[in-house]
Amino acid sequence: MKYATVLDCRRRGSVGEYRVLLQDEGYSDSTVEVRVGAAARTGSTLELRHLHPPPELADGYARGWADYLDCLRRHLAAAPPVPADAATRRAGSPK
Repeated sequence: MKYATVLDCRRRGSVGEYRVLLQDEGYSDSTVEVRVGAAARTGSTLELRHLHPPPELADGYARGWADYLDCLRRHLAAAPPVPADAATRRAGSPK
């Protein structure tokens, strides 16, 4: 059995960050850190760090993250562009 627990989730300006504790039954715990932020004028960066994955599972995690990020890249490439001011709008504010 595998469990994931969100440890932290925050936004600082145009950067969103979160940390997740991964628990694979029978193995040591590991932490995933994700940071998403604005890049230049038309893009974003995504940084994903998987800290201390169990050695026995590291290769599988590496393949899994590569597949996940490739699927995310294809999905985002096919999505319509987001208006430039969308990142600065807050929920409930006028459009």
